[in-house]
Amino acid sequence: MEELLVKTIMDTNYFHLSEDGNILEFNLSSNYGFRRKHYYNNEFVKLVGELDCYSRSDLRYVYAWDTAILPPDDLNLNRHDLLNKLGLYLQQRALFLKHYLLFLWFVKDNSISMSACYGHIPAMERMFVSLSTSDTITTAKGVFKDQIFTLEELENALNIFNAYNKIAYNSTISREVLQQKLVIPTAGLYASFHTKDYDEAKNYNDFNRIERAFRFLAFARHSSFLPHKIALYIPVLECLFSTSPSEATQKVSERTAFYLGTCSDERRHVFDTISHGYNLRSRYIHGGQFDKKRDTLLENQMMTSENLDSIIRRVLTKVILNDSELFLDNEKLNTYLKYLMFF
Repeated sequence: MEELLVKTIMDTNYFHLSEDGNILEFNLSSNYGFRRKHYYNNEFVKLVGELDCYSRSDLRYVYAWDTAILPPDDLNLNRHDLLNKLGLYLQQRALFLKHYLLFLWFVKDNSISMSACYGHIPAMERMFVSLSTSDTITTAKGVFKDQIFTLEELENALNIFNAYNKIAYNSTISREVLQQKLVIPTAGLYASFHTKDYDEAKNYNDFNRIERAFRFLAFARHSSFLPHKIALYIPVLECLFSTSPSEATQKVSERTAFYLGTCSDERRHVFDTISHGYNLRSRYIHGGQFDKKRDTLLENQMMTSENLDSIIRRVLTKVILNDSELFLDNEKLNTYLKYLMFF
C-alpha cells in the first residue's frame, strides 16, 4: 500500500534565521521558493487563499514545516474522524513549537510568536485543517521588533528548554514527553506526544516556584503596556526569592542582588532596579500616579522594563541550569536565602 504523507506548516512573526536549520524535528526556513514548490499546490492555495499564502513572502519570516506518514489504520477512518485527528495532530505540533519559541527569550529579548498553522494530506482531496495561534508578545520595551537568530543560539535555547521541562511537571509538555527525552517520532500521525495548555492546571498550588515564575514571565511578555508589563515582572522574582509575605520588597531586592551580583556596584544596580520596579508596580496596581519628573516619560519606563527583563533573564537562566534542585526544596532554599549575603 502506498504511504500517504501528512504535511504541516507553521508561520512565525518577527523571526529571522541566519541560515536554514532544524530544531526538535521541525525544519526552519525563510526560503519561500521552497515553500511554494512543496506546499503551495493548487488545492492548498485555493483553501488558504492567495493573499494568505503569498503576502508573507516579502517579510521573509521563518516558517516551520514537517512531514509525517499517515498510519495505515487511519485510512479506514471516515472523513470526519480523520479531519479531527489531523486537527489534533496539528494542535499538538503547534503547541510544542510555540512552547519552544518562548525559550528564545533566554538567548535575547524578542517579540517572536506564531501565527497561522496548516495541516493537510496532499493525496486526499480537501483533507485540510488550519489553526490560528497568533500572540501579542512584545519586547521589554513593549514593541514588536524583527530579531535574527543563529543556529547556535537556537541550540542554546533548546538546552534551557530541555532543562526546564525536566523540572516543570505542569508545563505544556507532559511527563510522557519527558520520559521520551523530547525525541519526537515523525513516523506516525498521532504518535508524537500529548500536551496540555497552561489553563488546564486548575490548582495553582500544583505549580512549583520555577513554574510560577515562568508563568508570570509569559504574562509580562504578552503585555505591551509598560506599567502592566513592569508590574508582572516583579512576581517573577517574588516566586523565586520570597519565602514569606513580610518585607517582600526589601528581601526580594536584596536576595536577587546577592544571587546575581559579583561586586558591590553590580549588586547596587540590581537592588535599585528591583526596588524602583516595586515602586512603579505599587503605584500602578493601586491606581496611583507615577512620579512626574521620572516615571511618566516613556523612555524611562522602557529603560526600567529593559533592566528588569535583563535581570530576570540572568536569574532564570542560572536557576534553571544550575540551581533548580535548590529552588525546588523549600527547606534548603530558606537556609540558602537566609545566609545568602554572607556567601
